[in-house]
Amino acid sequence: MKRLIIVLVALAGIGFSGLINATPCSLGGVTPANDCADGDGGAANADKLNDGLFFGFNDWTELDKVEPGDPVNTTYWSGDFTGLDGDFSLVANIWNDFEDLVVILKDGASGPNNNKDIKWSAYLLQDGILNYDWNYDGSYHEISNIMLFGRGMGVPEPAALALMGIALAGLSLTRRRRV
Repeated sequence: MKRLIIVLVALAGIGFSGLINATPCSLGGVTPANDCADGDGGAANADKLNDGLFFGFNDWTELDKVEPGDPVNTTYWSGDFTGLDGDFSLVANIWNDFEDLVVILKDGASGPNNNKDIKWSAYLLQDGILNYDWNYDGSYHEISNIMLFGRGMGVPEPAALALMGIALAGLSLTRRRRV
């Protein structure tokens, strides 16, 4: 009985750890995220991600940029993109199209420390996860936009693999009949 209680407590701790452990950077956090890195200021774009080899890659592509007041449902995601915290959900098939995804929280040049110094933080999202929470402490500037970047091609869909397998089997059978 004692072992059962220990196992249950351990499993509960693991299950709730994703809610507690945001990966912090200068501009708050995104939960769950595998890693984060701060940008060097100025505009956040694919060139800066690729030049800086963020997370070891140089083939990032900008997928979407959401600013306050923009529609909350876009091609790649939906959610709450205003205020100091919120959430977003990725579309169900996005992990089929990209190996890695990054979300950038970018602050604006207005807010309590209005010194026009722009900052941004990039968060490497966990593979296969669709729902995320984000927060920003608001002590520097207010969030001006949230951007989504992707890289690499995902794994082929099972139907495409099955079709290729059937074609190879057909070629094999045709070759046997000729011999």
